[in-house]
Amino acid sequence: MDKEDSKKERILDAAMQCFSRFGMNKATMDDIAHVLGMKKASLYYYYKNKEAIFVDAIKREIEMARLKIQENLDTAKTSSDKLTVYIEEMVDHFGAKKEFFELNLAAVLENNALMQNIQSQINCSSIDFLTKTISEGIANGEFRQGDAKALAETLHSVFEARKIVFMQNALAQSEQTVDFQIFKDELLRILELILNGLKTRK
Repeated sequence: MDKEDSKKERILDAAMQCFSRFGMNKATMDDIAHVLGMKKASLYYYYKNKEAIFVDAIKREIEMARLKIQENLDTAKTSSDKLTVYIEEMVDHFGAKKEFFELNLAAVLENNALMQNIQSQINCSSIDFLTKTISEGIANGEFRQGDAKALAETLHSVFEARKIVFMQNALAQSEQTVDFQIFKDELLRILELILNGLKTRK
């Protein structure tokens, strides 16, 4: 990593702190510069505005999660295993990144248009993965015949609905510790129920 890339990484780290603390709408370039201990003018050398920083910060988190998931998918033997790994790694990444989780909470509160656009891209990527994995399961006889895309969209919708409820509960708890293990266990139970309906009878 060269010096400029290293500086950008520091900027993104600082930005995540600010966005999670103040929210996307209220956080400023001054806030980010203050965390970094640098002048705001120097910050503009790397990014033209906070929106550009926000996009890069979210993309970095998504890419880190994707790489971690892919690493573990390589050891998954069945389509069911792949779906399980996907959920486990997504929730683990979500829980390990306090700033990323708080940023999602802030986005729920602010109804931020930029975050909504990014979330839409995440949704499409998630549905594509689920569709591909379910299609593989149908092709190899693990799952019964069906509309893979429709099944993927249903699965994704259920997971997203539970995520929203989880985040709302986290907001209500405020200072209390958020238990991501409970969230993961719930999603895995839902997945198991759905997979039991999908699997072919032998």
